Amino acid sequence: MSTRFWSAILARIVLSIGTAAAAQVDLGIITGSEKGTYYQVGLNLKTLVRRHGINMTVATSKGSAENIFAVYQRSASAGSSENPVLNAIKSFLGD
Repeated sequence: MSTRFWSAILARIVLSIGTAAAAQVDLGIITGSEKGTYYQVGLNLKTLVRRHGINMTVATSKGSAENIFAVYQRSASAGSSENPVLNAIKSFLGD
């Protein structure tokens, strides 16, 4: 997993913690299969942020491409992706 990905996830969580005192914060992360590493990381994040009043849902997926499009379509707050898949999609879209 890339450092930029986890930096973005942690930045979003930290920003959410700042607002958690005022209101309940809900986040969703789309990860991968239930047997995969990303799913376990998502569950660990869920446990970590729950202590700060953030309700995080962890959803499974079929992989990086699905995760990227879920975030793009705003059906998830964050998603895991392997860098080569992200770069291929960025090249395809011309970004």
